Amino acid sequence: MPSIAVIVLDTLRYDTFLEHFDWLDGLQFTNAWSTSHWTGSAHASLFTGHYPTEVGTTVKSRSIDSDYPMISEVLSEAGYHTRIATTNLQIFVWDGWERGFDERYGPNIQNVNPVPEDVVDWSEFNSATNWSGIAKYASAIAHCFYPRYNTVRSLREGYKLVKGNNSSIAAVQNRVESLDIYDDDFLLANIMDMHAPYHPPSDYQTVDRKVNPEFENGVASDIKVRDEIQTAYNDCAKYLSDKYREFHASLLADYDYVITLSDHGELLGEHGLWTHTYGLYPELTHIPLVISGHDIRNEVVKKPVSLVDVHATIADIADVKIDSRGESLLDDISSDTHLVEYHGLSEGRREKFSNQGISQYFESYNQPLDGIIGPHGYAFETQDDLQVKGEWSINEAEYSIESIIGSIDRKPIQSDQTNTPDSIQRRLEALGYA
Repeated sequence: MPSIAVIVLDTLRYDTFLEHFDWLDGLQFTNAWSTSHWTGSAHASLFTGHYPTEVGTTVKSRSIDSDYPMISEVLSEAGYHTRIATTNLQIFVWDGWERGFDERYGPNIQNVNPVPEDVVDWSEFNSATNWSGIAKYASAIAHCFYPRYNTVRSLREGYKLVKGNNSSIAAVQNRVESLDIYDDDFLLANIMDMHAPYHPPSDYQTVDRKVNPEFENGVASDIKVRDEIQTAYNDCAKYLSDKYREFHASLLADYDYVITLSDHGELLGEHGLWTHTYGLYPELTHIPLVISGHDIRNEVVKKPVSLVDVHATIADIADVKIDSRGESLLDDISSDTHLVEYHGLSEGRREKFSNQGISQYFESYNQPLDGIIGPHGYAFETQDDLQVKGEWSINEAEYSIESIIGSIDRKPIQSDQTNTPDSIQRRLEALGYA
């Protein structure tokens, strides 16, 4: 069985990737597109090979509750040892994301969820404490000596976070390199260093503070530091490129195939908008995608491909049968037409709109949108019209979008009423989710 590592560089724009990752060899797809604008929906497609509304995973309902098998389940049944390592809680804390994984390393890079009762949950501690600096450090150490905790194990887990500098790629790399990698190993990792707030290690900082633009501020025209935000994002890319170059070499030493991609991009002031909260603009949906391996040629592929094709490619490499909307990227590519989806805003953002005095705009941004990628280019709906990039005519694009939608079984877009724990809610808000 060939071993496979899939590494998602969360929130990395395609143009930023081109600027900083020219060292990455392999089969490079210059025309790759996500199925959505944010992590949960994109990963639902990556995991199942179907569109987000087929799976039912949207920003309004973040669980995976679908009859479609997860790629991790199929690989596990085929004899693979399956692992996920992610510092993105969106694909860890909600129901269903654990399906098929033998080992799970979550947002605090611990091997279980929930954390054992006798071990300090460092993510919860970090979210709940109001201390900072040396006071926070002292409080953390004291916490490990509470009678209810295993002091040695708690200190060890805390040390892993410190060693990783609380940085996503450092933490994931430290964890992965500490594992025994098997010949039949499958790893999926999500690395969050490009995600807001933008704040790389000090050696890479040219902006001396965490930069955390808010979507609502952009809608209210209340962001005045565009250059600073773009600079901080670019600083993160320089750091991620350097660290991933090291990590990628380590992965290639252990895995037969390493697939590097992003789940979505980021808006940095284009269209008057910020982050990846709204829309299907190319800055959000055009993603980097490179397949590396010892028998993989260095070649640039310009045909349009979709995130669902990555799902089919993993199955092809592993020689397993699985239902997928995609096709293997290691075969001749037929350049099928694929859907791209936006599902509206989370209900928690309504209050943020109100706080900014822009409540009247909430419903207009809350309307679902669809887009399409195919041989003729990219076409996508906005609040006002259908925009076309490439050789589509408006009528052709509209017809193709309607044809795909008519051919699939879409679940209604509705809110998951499950209560979110306070600690998770605070962390979602810190990342710009509501």
